[in-house]
Amino acid sequence: MFRPAVLALTSLRLRNDLRLRLGRHPIELRERYPDLADLSLRRGAVVFDVGANIGNFSESVLAHQPWASIHAFEPLAGPRQKLQEALTPYGNGIVINATALGAERGERAFHVSGFDEASSFFENGAVLKAGLYGIDFSTVDSIPVVIDTVDNYVAEHRIERIGLLKLDVQGFELEVLKGAEPVLDRIDAIYCEAQFEELYRGGPLAGDIFTWLHLRGFELLRMTEFRANDEGCLIECDMLFLRRG
Repeated sequence: MFRPAVLALTSLRLRNDLRLRLGRHPIELRERYPDLADLSLRRGAVVFDVGANIGNFSESVLAHQPWASIHAFEPLAGPRQKLQEALTPYGNGIVINATALGAERGERAFHVSGFDEASSFFENGAVLKAGLYGIDFSTVDSIPVVIDTVDNYVAEHRIERIGLLKLDVQGFELEVLKGAEPVLDRIDAIYCEAQFEELYRGGPLAGDIFTWLHLRGFELLRMTEFRANDEGCLIECDMLFLRRG
């Protein structure tokens, strides 16, 4: 009787806060993205989860900082429904958007992959067409998706500062960053997936993203989650950047 009563009277955020203080938070949620521990996100920090899919990153953020404010962006209806189910229990401070983010506002064809996490505004490049990881990356549909910019979104929602901007956008990284350029000085950290080979036609490589951000005041803290093909050639990784100074 006691445990159901506690669950009914306390929020998931509060319960997670208590678990953290007691060192009893489910470790699998924190281990998904262990580098989040280095950011020490403050209470109320705004996190943009761009390319949120079913919410794994957002849940990991909330496992590190239960009181973070999440703005998630996921254009595909199926994953977005699962994202909603995963994040709704956290209550207030969660905003789920059906729009994508890019360099300018508008609408653009979005190529839906049979493996939905690989869906992109760009067509598959040579590597994905040839096959990778034993997964079928074939495009099964093309749908119109509305695009906003970080700059416009921040203005409309009166967001003063972004503690973390996370990008998992399948080759669209620089487009999102260009749309954030007017407010880059209000972003503390950027967590970004990057490719070493042509996964998506027209998409930037890791070096392009590094140069663009370095010239605009961000330092690369570390590169993690290296992924290779069957021959051992590096294909992609995650990159964590911090605002210089």
